[in-house]
Amino acid sequence: MSERAVVQKALTPAMSDAIFRSSYERIAGYVVPADDVNGVAGIPDLLSLHGLRFPGSPFHDELSQVDVLRFPSGSNLNAQRALGGTSAEEAQRNGGTFVEHPPFNGTGFAALDRPAVPVYWVPTHRPPVGTELWRYEVSGSSRFLARYGGVAVGWTFRQDLEARRPAHGRDLSRFTGGLARIAGEVFLADLVEDGVDVVASGSDVAPFLSPSDNGLHVAHLALDAIEEYFELDVRANFNGIDFRVTGQRHDTRSGAVLEATSLTHNVQILEALGLTKIDAGVYEADLPHELLDTAHTEQVQLPGWPGTTRQPS
Repeated sequence: MSERAVVQKALTPAMSDAIFRSSYERIAGYVVPADDVNGVAGIPDLLSLHGLRFPGSPFHDELSQVDVLRFPSGSNLNAQRALGGTSAEEAQRNGGTFVEHPPFNGTGFAALDRPAVPVYWVPTHRPPVGTELWRYEVSGSSRFLARYGGVAVGWTFRQDLEARRPAHGRDLSRFTGGLARIAGEVFLADLVEDGVDVVASGSDVAPFLSPSDNGLHVAHLALDAIEEYFELDVRANFNGIDFRVTGQRHDTRSGAVLEATSLTHNVQILEALGLTKIDAGVYEADLPHELLDTAHTEQVQLPGWPGTTRQPS
């Protein structure tokens, strides 16, 4: 898949509602190239394209609407081809690691009676700047609902919808998106067309940050104002399962915990262990916070990002 190609991901009704009501700011799961969605002939066709008729699916052919995200697929998203099968043996024959419920076929393509549509899987990440939320109707036509403006802005809905949104906070994580180092201090950040947006929360913030309407402190800076821009890829193993750390929080029963998404793609194992399935192919768990001490942490920098000498090819 080419750098910056736009992909499309179907949203469960619960996830779409979370974006509207609480500004849910994570993406994960199976995606297909947006160009291959052109000409979709209605809700049943869309469900087939995205492989949404899995066991326990909230999707069915009589739905009046289905929401999707469309976003650019930069290599920092770590998208991988969904190769495998419905059993470990079939996955091995297909040269993949995904063991999934039908209609997943493990070939890396959607199960369709039409030209092949490739299927990829994306681990949990903050939505790229410019991610759009669209709604498909019964006819197959779609209409724009919202745009993600980055960590400084969050989701902005169409004017008639924004007026109906409830008050909400922001749940941001330094494990799922861009970071900028400024004078030795690290801030949540996003690269935008003419610079970088940086964000901090709390009362003790850098003097160059200003309060925003959403309760954060933000600043828009020129690229030469930051020392480096990067992302963190933090991985841990727990009970034989590989995870990517996506956040941390305080649990009333367990104390400090790590939020994590499974990078092991065998649903038979994950469901037997009782992991929480939030979407097709996306299983989450709370991990002991002390795993952070032994986790493998990689600082990811793409060519052309501030602070790296690597140039875009």
